[in-house]
Amino acid sequence: MAMANANDLFIVSYNMHGFNQGIELIKDLLNSSQTPDIIMLQEHWLTPANLFLFSKITTRYAFGRSAMSDRVTEGLFGRPYGGTMVLVRNKLREVTKCVFLLRKICCC
Repeated sequence: MAMANANDLFIVSYNMHGFNQGIELIKDLLNSSQTPDIIMLQEHWLTPANLFLFSKITTRYAFGRSAMSDRVTEGLFGRPYGGTMVLVRNKLREVTKCVFLLRKICCC
């Protein structure tokens, strides 16, 4: 990889195929020498009650959504699915603005 310019924004998008399967790659990304500024995640499969797991990543501001909200109220059955999360480097938080927020989005 070429060295990044100080003004470059490094963004990664990743399909986790479930939180437990994908979190190790996220940890590796965060510990790499060229850690992304923003990580956009899909398919974490977490219920709303478990979104707090992303708050354990202290080097990032996390916000996202569980796709399992309706499934939890109806009773859990079948395989988990969906969910998105965005991890923003803390130093970018003061220049990051949430412009749209739904009831089902959780900011950690």
